[in-house]
Amino acid sequence: KAFLAEYDAVWDEIEKMGYSRRYGFAGTWDRAGKIMEKLPGDWTIDIKTAKLDSETWGIQTAAYRQIRSEGGDIRAALSRRATVQLDVSGDFTFTPWDATDDMDCFLALLTIHQWKAKR
Repeated sequence: KAFLAEYDAVWDEIEKMGYSRRYGFAGTWDRAGKIMEKLPGDWTIDIKTAKLDSETWGIQTAAYRQIRSEGGDIRAALSRRATVQLDVSGDFTFTPWDATDDMDCFLALLTIHQWKAKR
């Protein structure tokens, strides 16, 4: 609730499942929609409850944005990516992921996964 109040987020999609026909993988993103305050715009958001953060979260959000963009929604293709890390006290950490090579990294990992699955 603290995140919603502080960022004035309006969600179009909650726990939405999708599939990338182009690359052959599926995923479920936690939230997608508009943030009105602080960093206004369209966002693809993953919610985390882990105590420690991970740079791999940016790679994961890149994959979610790819799935969303294949639906033809230009807002999805251009959306920014972030994680909202929640803790038990109700506090949160909002982390934008802006690296341009996150999707390249995801595709490299997917290639290895698919290679291993064939053996």
